[in-house]
Amino acid sequence: MSTVATETAYATVESSYGFRASNQISNRLRTRITAALGYDPVEASAVPEAANIGEGCGNPLLIASLSEVTPRPRFSIRHGGGFDCFLAAKKVGPTGKVTGIDMTEKMVELARRNAASGGYSNVTFCYSRISQLPVDDASIDCVMSNCVLNLVPAAEKQRVFAEIHRVLKPNGYVVVSDFLAYKPLPQEMIDDPALQAGCVSGAVETAVMQKYLQQAGFSDILLMDTNKNLELYKDGEAAKSVTPCCAGGACGGKEQVTASGRKELDYDINEWIGSFQIYALKGKKEDETTVTVEKAAVPIENSRTSCCGCKSGAC
Repeated sequence: MSTVATETAYATVESSYGFRASNQISNRLRTRITAALGYDPVEASAVPEAANIGEGCGNPLLIASLSEVTPRPRFSIRHGGGFDCFLAAKKVGPTGKVTGIDMTEKMVELARRNAASGGYSNVTFCYSRISQLPVDDASIDCVMSNCVLNLVPAAEKQRVFAEIHRVLKPNGYVVVSDFLAYKPLPQEMIDDPALQAGCVSGAVETAVMQKYLQQAGFSDILLMDTNKNLELYKDGEAAKSVTPCCAGGACGGKEQVTASGRKELDYDINEWIGSFQIYALKGKKEDETTVTVEKAAVPIENSRTSCCGCKSGAC
């Protein structure tokens, strides 16, 4: 992918999610999606309502281990309205620290307003691309990402994993909820603007994800298919784009109209992609790399939480 194409892809994502920051979805749809992604309804209702923009590929907090006993720095990539960060903040307690990164200025502004309204003193938000994290080497215990890696242009994906590895401390780990492809996507899906903003077009196959993580230096890699039914996003609200990760019009309000009324609804999403929980460890150099690919017997539900801190002045 050329530099121009890469910048165009980033601009499309920023425009789409800038639209989402200013256009909230209905509470009914928000609650439905949050529950389907595996979040605890009680915990979800305790954070500022505007923080939950109803998007995500799953719940990465399920495989993150946080508590006030070990309130170490946590880091969230593409924080959106701050939803995962605020859940993490409650887990690590007042002595812990959570930092969110987002490349969309309107999302950073929204998250900061939500932090102020919710009284979160241990959460900060930074404006930055995830391919250039504003964090010192080996300074983070855990990096969390929810439905963002698929938005990264193909030419920069490996660089992003290298950045995550760089900022993690030895034995630090990354936890991700994202879509992985069951088979190569047809060019029509790859080129579909709604599916690009919906985290579908950028989905890679499990073997490719393994390669990215291994080449970045990660070990103890786990890829878990959660068996979630992604058709749940097809809400039927004609005025909304409801592809995964694009539930409330993250496609900037641009309609892709076909016989169904919306182009992205013509695809059987479950045929092409699955919602995966991904874990990888930054072990010592002599550690042997292991990879486990599993499929959950039943859809994974419930929740836990994660995040970290950024360079002085970057926030």
